[in-house]
Amino acid sequence: MKQTKRMVGWLVAGTAALSLGLVPLAAADPGTLSENESAELSFMREEERLARDLYQAFADKYDGARPFSMIVKAEQKHHDAVGTLMTRYDVADSSAGLPAGDYAFDALDELYQTWYAQGSASIESAYQVGVDLETRDIADLKEAIAAATQDDVKATLERLLSGSENHLAAFEKAVDGQVGTGTQAGQQAGRGGKGMAGGGQQAQQGPMDGTGTGTPQGQQAGRGAGTQAQQGPMDGTGPMAGTEDCPAVS
Repeated sequence: MKQTKRMVGWLVAGTAALSLGLVPLAAADPGTLSENESAELSFMREEERLARDLYQAFADKYDGARPFSMIVKAEQKHHDAVGTLMTRYDVADSSAGLPAGDYAFDALDELYQTWYAQGSASIESAYQVGVDLETRDIADLKEAIAAATQDDVKATLERLLSGSENHLAAFEKAVDGQVGTGTQAGQQAGRGGKGMAGGGQQAQQGPMDGTGTGTPQGQQAGRGAGTQAQQGPMDGTGPMAGTEDCPAVS
């Protein structure tokens, strides 16, 4: 039976720049959660699923557009991380058996429908949905972290908060029209880097002086230009853009 009241704050988020490894069990008994804390985990599990479903829907609608197609992978990890906590503390999985767009809380059903309709109008509107979703999550995650009583729960929420901040930065860049430019520029410069690497090979022959002094410089320039360009300027694909768990701007 669905919940019709808001039981906890909004907690959809991303991952930290670190991996989403949870705090290992230090003892057989992980402790206990209050009824409200258990409800928060249940609600968070559904919110993570909502974010994953919504971003996947936009990625499908807009031909794999970034940052949706990248962040959806992180949201799946968040959903799994909350599931691990729920298993540890014996909290029933509220999302079990429910399809995309259908959630255990009526408020989330309504949010999904509202945001999906808004984002379906245009890709620019979809980017704004990402901003709105992540902004709301950040505020509520901070509140949840302050109320957490178990160290592992708090640590996981902090990782999700850091990730959500990365996601927000990615969507804000998209709203500003910067999405995708890093990838294209990186690919173009990367091809240029390969050309420079070829120049390095030519330099290996030396400037007809038999010394071959051009080789190290040419090869270094080729490798350097190609590598840096392929990373792109923080577009959600390279090391400067976060981690595998959170491939967004950081």
